[in-house]
Amino acid sequence: MKTCTYLLALVLGASGAAFADDSQPVHIEDVTIRGLSGTDQDVILDLLDVMPGERVSRQQIDQGVQRIKNTRLFTEVEHKLVANAGSYDVNPPSKTLEIHAKDRWTTIPIFKFSSGGGVNQLVLGLYDPNVAGKLWEMGGQIERLEETNSGVIWAKKPRFLSLPLTLDLQVWSINRLRSIYDQDAEALTLEDGYLQERQKIMLGGTWEFSDALRLGVSLTQNRDGYSRDIVPEGLALTTQTEVGLPEEITGNLAAVTLGLGSLKYEEYLVTGASLEYTVTGGQIQAEAGADSESIQQQDLTLLGAHNVDENFSLVGRAAFGVSNGAHPEYRYYLGGLDRIRGYTDNRFRSDRYGLLNAEVRSVVWDYRPVVTQVVGFYDALTLGDDGRKLGSLDASSVGAGLRIIVPKIYRFVARLDYAYTLQKDDPQSLSFGFQQFF
Repeated sequence: MKTCTYLLALVLGASGAAFADDSQPVHIEDVTIRGLSGTDQDVILDLLDVMPGERVSRQQIDQGVQRIKNTRLFTEVEHKLVANAGSYDVNPPSKTLEIHAKDRWTTIPIFKFSSGGGVNQLVLGLYDPNVAGKLWEMGGQIERLEETNSGVIWAKKPRFLSLPLTLDLQVWSINRLRSIYDQDAEALTLEDGYLQERQKIMLGGTWEFSDALRLGVSLTQNRDGYSRDIVPEGLALTTQTEVGLPEEITGNLAAVTLGLGSLKYEEYLVTGASLEYTVTGGQIQAEAGADSESIQQQDLTLLGAHNVDENFSLVGRAAFGVSNGAHPEYRYYLGGLDRIRGYTDNRFRSDRYGLLNAEVRSVVWDYRPVVTQVVGFYDALTLGDDGRKLGSLDASSVGAGLRIIVPKIYRFVARLDYAYTLQKDDPQSLSFGFQQFF
């Protein structure tokens, strides 16, 4: 018993000493940065938020290093404090903070070709989240959909003017085929289809009060038009009767987003938890001059990740959305592209929804420069239209997947998933793409 008491006291004493040591301020006489090949050293200093001559805690240093990792622009991020000669005569002692970080390849081409339903699609583009090594993200892409063209350009600047402020500008011209499916049918059944033509501009900003508290504001204008152009013949035959097209509209929207918590990235691993709550409001006006209608939406997303060890992770997402459904384009369209695997994209539509995604990720091969993960997953969706309450499952699937990760390339994750649907029948059991599903 005495031995146990002694060991407990020893552990508590060591913990207290460690805590006291961590709480002591450190005088940073100099910061040295090694390993960069294309990124300006000022980017690291800005993210670190520790300057030579300052007195800081070890916790502040750790938080700054984690911010560098969370950009996912660098690999092998390491740091250490080195005592300077004669520093022990000074209180607090002066030290040099050494940072070692290697740039990832960040100029990423965008290429996608697909063909289906009698329609061909080609997407080409390029983006870079670290243009000229200055932490500017810029990109653009063009899309050829049969005889129509779409495009988007965007620019994003984290740490604008060395402030914890991110600015975001997007300009879109979009043409996409919108397929409407029978929500009650067990099998995939088309009810309607049309071509949506959207012009969109969005300006937003996010202020980080701390690593775990963010507030964002955005302004968006959408101009939507509709036609039966390039609708596949089989679909056109089913929709040429009484079903009409949505009205052409202009939507002016403002959104406020509150972010809590944070995810911490370490190479290809992620851990932590975050919550994001967005309230959107605005007006939509029909081009024909009808009275405007109010748009109201609330969206909540929870993300969580836990690393059991360096090769085994549990990751989950829960999302909820409520809309007043004032216009078809401002409802939720949910499917296999990035929401629930095993189902056609936009298979489900609703004014309210709840979504759950859960994954088990295991590294089976780590031979740099390539890492291979196998994934097991469960996805579930509940809808709340037509007086129904959220809760009963409208769609769910289980399955397995493969991830090919190249850590030296920014966010390079090739993804292949096979899903078995537990509700409703759908031919889209196999899906592939880039970056993690969530």
